[in-house]
Amino acid sequence: MRLSKLGALCAATAIAATGLVLPLAESASALTASVVCSKIVATTTIKGSNGTTATTWSLCTPKALSAGGSSSVTVPVSKLLGNLTSKITWKNGKGTTMVTMKYVTQKTKTGCPTGTAYRTIITGKTGASTGAAKSIVKTGEPINAEVCTKTVTSTKYSSSLKPGTKFKI
Repeated sequence: MRLSKLGALCAATAIAATGLVLPLAESASALTASVVCSKIVATTTIKGSNGTTATTWSLCTPKALSAGGSSSVTVPVSKLLGNLTSKITWKNGKGTTMVTMKYVTQKTKTGCPTGTAYRTIITGKTGASTGAAKSIVKTGEPINAEVCTKTVTSTKYSSSLKPGTKFKI
């Protein structure tokens, strides 16, 4: 079952990059997500003991961040599941947002397209933002998403949002 766990780990990092998020001063429960993206495209490639994930968010609101953003990370495969930190770089020079996300692979693939290998629920909190994103994304906002991951090859995985859902940052 190591391959299944490896695939689950890849799905879990479909949206991950590197960074550090400090403890939050505000309660995330008092905040709501400021950015909602209707599309993500993520590819995870396993090479040796490392996994590299490149993710692009698009079709986002509000308008200031509508072009979306991207991230890329290489981490040991053993670090792909659980809590990870990411740095989203918003397109068109709109700044960056640090995030901490928790990935939980589900037992069923309910709602995912045929051929899905893994369905993963992502939750978390935003950290500090820079540039224009700083006035939009506040520290401690909740993150919520659900992704479906397909196996492309034994070392490559492709993830996208579960149909009918959005990525909330």
